Amino acid sequence: MNVNGPFFNRYRANPGVDPYYRIEEASGAEDREQRQKRSRAFYKGHHWEPKKDRYIFISPRNSMLQQNSVNWKAVEKARKLLQAMTSVEEKVAQLCLCQTEALYDTEQQQHVERLIQGWQIGGLVFQEGDYRRQNYLIEHYQNLSKTPLLMGNDFLHSLSFYFRDEETMGNRDQKRFEELGKAITGLNRSLSVHFQFDQERSLSSYDPQDECARFFRKGIKEARGIVASITAEKKCFVRKRSNSQSQNYNSIKTLRVLDLTTKDFTEEQLIEALRNGYHAFLGSAENISRIMTLLGIAVMKGKLSEKELDDYVMKLLYLKSTLPIS
Repeated sequence: MNVNGPFFNRYRANPGVDPYYRIEEASGAEDREQRQKRSRAFYKGHHWEPKKDRYIFISPRNSMLQQNSVNWKAVEKARKLLQAMTSVEEKVAQLCLCQTEALYDTEQQQHVERLIQGWQIGGLVFQEGDYRRQNYLIEHYQNLSKTPLLMGNDFLHSLSFYFRDEETMGNRDQKRFEELGKAITGLNRSLSVHFQFDQERSLSSYDPQDECARFFRKGIKEARGIVASITAEKKCFVRKRSNSQSQNYNSIKTLRVLDLTTKDFTEEQLIEALRNGYHAFLGSAENISRIMTLLGIAVMKGKLSEKELDDYVMKLLYLKSTLPIS
């Protein structure tokens, strides 16, 4: 096997270029069968046989590899964003999302501006408003922020009647709800909204386990959108612990958000939620500063190590780095 080509030389010079494959060279002392087994490149568990000319071609343009590969440019961008954060307060603020409205409310707008410029919060969730106002506010808030903001919607604009109308829900047209998810994703993309909640919190009758709701989420994912799942505080301790600290940058397919807008909470509960696989906290204008303060105190006391905090923040920063945020 010829291992002196430019591809393998680049691998030797920079072995960190892609950690998912390794080259095994055949030893002259081995018999033919052993050499054939070892004369392969292993890429993400798949064996790549050498061709007749003894070169092994591993092409990143392969659709299977492209789908499963990590965006290393985004990883590097996320690391630079993390390194630019000089305090624990800036890091914990990235885990917090503030609910707001796209309304012509000067007092509310000024309060959000203070949270962005003073606290450097991680993002915003709009629960009502109109298209033009939301489009203006998103651009305005992004320009104010040092770190790109995640923008989410907790409502469907003029399409909310799909989950409110009894006749529509009774129709059980799964294809219609799947198309609704695709349409909402396209609308959000035009407004620079990055994720859509799988339910409106103001709609108590909506069941996220409902079959129509599943097809709504499916439509969002098929349109390459991001689904966010709201979970009440009581349920955050039931889930099995996940390996949250692993650097699996592709893990956020559904953004799990803990709704604390109307709940009382302690620093122990916030830490437990992070360790149970939640990515961010949703707070109101009144209590979001308390969420950030308690997380900061937990780090200062050693209940949450700064390395562990960096892992949680890095996942969100990687997500931001893969999105078209100006």
